[in-house]
Amino acid sequence: MIVFILRHGEAEPKSSRIPDEERHLTKSGSARLRKNLVIAKEIGTKIDLILSSPIVRARESAEIARDIFGTERLVIEEKLEPTRSPYEVYQSLAGYSSFGRVLLVSHQPLVSSIMAGLLNWDQSFLEFSAGTIAKVEVRDLTNNPKGILVFLLPPPV
Repeated sequence: MIVFILRHGEAEPKSSRIPDEERHLTKSGSARLRKNLVIAKEIGTKIDLILSSPIVRARESAEIARDIFGTERLVIEEKLEPTRSPYEVYQSLAGYSSFGRVLLVSHQPLVSSIMAGLLNWDQSFLEFSAGTIAKVEVRDLTNNPKGILVFLLPPPV
């Protein structure tokens, strides 16, 4: 299975006026994300299924990805909320094994945790900026998840 991991685009700043779950992407965040996903598409990225956190900024990012990659299936997945465990994500992902190329759209620190677990890396060395996408060839999603990093693409400046 090929797993793409995307941190949502830049969102509105945290504020006491807007609950965190309702923060939208900024215009700049949407534009930078769109540019990065177009680059990913130009280097051959194809997506069969998009799984997105239910939080607004992730859903908006997933919709941009759906438009760019022409993906028909977009599923809201509660296990992609930022407070979840990467092992919950791996279990959920195993249920979608019939899809060859899956895009996960989530948040920090979960995206770094997912990557660190798949690659057996120290999470402290991973920091996904908003709009970064990674491609991981996953060999195993069971007790000891294993994957190989194919690319890590931060958004253009």
